[in-house]
This record gives sequence, C-alpha cells and structure tokens, in this order.
Amino acid sequence: MAITKTVFWTTVGTKTIPTDFSAGLPWTMHAIGGGAGGGAARSRGGGGGGAYAAITNADATLTAGQSVYTSLSTSIPACGSAGTDTWVNLSNTASAPTVSSNGVLAKGGATTTSGTGGAGGQSASCIGSTVYSGGNGGDGVSSNGSGAGGGSAGPSGIGRKGIIS
Repeated sequence: MAITKTVFWTTVGTKTIPTDFSAGLPWTMHAIGGGAGGGAARSRGGGGGGAYAAITNADATLTAGQSVYTSLSTSIPACGSAGTDTWVNLSNTASAPTVSSNGVLAKGGATTTSGTGGAGGQSASCIGSTVYSGGNGGDGVSSNGSGAGGGSAGPSGIGRKGIIS
C-alpha cells in the first residue's frame, strides 16, 4: 500500500527533500502565487488572486536528500502592493525556474490604483505542466467601498473574480 506524504514549506530559502522520499513513486509539487493588496483608497478595485502551477515526476527529477530553493510570500500584502510570486527551483538556485524540468513558478496577483480590479496572476507567465490564472479583483463601488479581492487559482481550476454581493 502506497503512503501519501504531504510537505508544506512556509519559509524562503534552501530546503531538503525528505530522506524517506521515494523517487520511484508518483509525486506532485504545487505552488500558489500571493494575492495582491487592493487599491489604497475608497472606491478602488480589489487585488488580483494568485495563479496556480504544478509539476510532477513526468516533468522533473527529485531525489531524497536533494536541496532545492523556495521563494514564497510570507506576509499579507499591504494596500497597493502586488502579490509575491511563489516558486521552487530544483537546482537550489536563488532564482525562479524558467522551465518545468527545473521547478515550478506561480505568479502573484496585481494591485490597482483605479476603480478597476487588479489582474489575477497570469497562467501564461507561470512555469509548470498544469497552470491556472488567479481571479481578477472586483471593481470598486463609487465612494462606498473598495472591490473584493480575486480568488486564487488551485488544482481544480482558475480563481474567480472578486464580487461584492
């Protein structure tokens, strides 16, 4: 019987693939970009949601004890701040991968300075064999309030646009 193991990395820097990792079994590495902060004034749009990207054993090679480098958002973005890209470089290099055989990259959402919501992280700019765009931020509502943030994408598909009901 195969055992499923899930590992969450919550800090930036060099990480080690667990020593009990079995390269002969299927694996998937997921990344979700950070959501953006919305506009910094009333009636501004919401921030865009982060994109999703994944790679599997069909895309790249991992071995037990291998060092990899991670970069991810570790804080909530301030108003008017873009979401942070999330990535893992399998070559243990402190730069985002450019091909899926070297890792996975999910783009962060965009902020806005207008009443139109920020764009979600775009799948076309992601690195992975499965990629989905984040949802766009919702539009601001006259002087009554800012738009809702866009939803992050995930393994099931694209993020939804932020709405105020």
